[in-house]
Amino acid sequence: MDTKDLRKELNLRDDEEIIETAELTESVLTYWLWGGMLFLLVTIIGIPVILVWPIIVYTVGKTYRRTFLVVLTDSALMIREGPVCCNCIPRVEKNIFLDRIQDLTLVQNCLHKCFDVYQINVETAGKSTEGPEVKLTGLINPREFREHILRQREIYIAAGKGGDGLGAARMAPTASTQAAVAPVAGPSNAEISASVEKTNNLLHDIKDVLVQIGADLNKPNQGPPTDLEQGAEDNIEMS
Repeated sequence: MDTKDLRKELNLRDDEEIIETAELTESVLTYWLWGGMLFLLVTIIGIPVILVWPIIVYTVGKTYRRTFLVVLTDSALMIREGPVCCNCIPRVEKNIFLDRIQDLTLVQNCLHKCFDVYQINVETAGKSTEGPEVKLTGLINPREFREHILRQREIYIAAGKGGDGLGAARMAPTASTQAAVAPVAGPSNAEISASVEKTNNLLHDIKDVLVQIGADLNKPNQGPPTDLEQGAEDNIEMS
């Protein structure tokens, strides 16, 4: 696939540059064959599948290998795989921004060594579960591709394009964003003094009203005498 078709398939921006690509090596098929057979043998219940496992690997596995592609751009690591067998193995597209990548671990266990393959574990920030976010097993020239990723990550962050480590790239401030965060002018000293004076006057008025209400409540009752009081006064006069 030429660069133009690849850019179209990956839906890259015009200003986005492809740095490097990586595919799966042919020896990964042999690794899948024997690794799968050992796994099926250990599980015991998978022993009947061993008879058809080579057919699966060299048909489905070959098709899957052709669909698998890792692309390093100037800002992200893109992984494309599938579909195979009418989407029984689905199409998967995954993008990892370079500022999210925390570490790239190159692994080769005993089974890897037998078939001369390596595994790259991509450790990222902001991942909810433990372990690497992506495991890339069987890439062609894994050491060189790992170095390309680390070098481009340094360039990406040094250029000020890296963000908070979660994939949010820094953006140059625009007029609208600057206006949004521009400090708002506060009131002047004269306005503050006038406001304080108005508040004090209002409190004095409230105090005067409360004092007047208290005085009215403390005054003796000046209304007409009750029947009991009037009867007492009449008795006094008769006596």
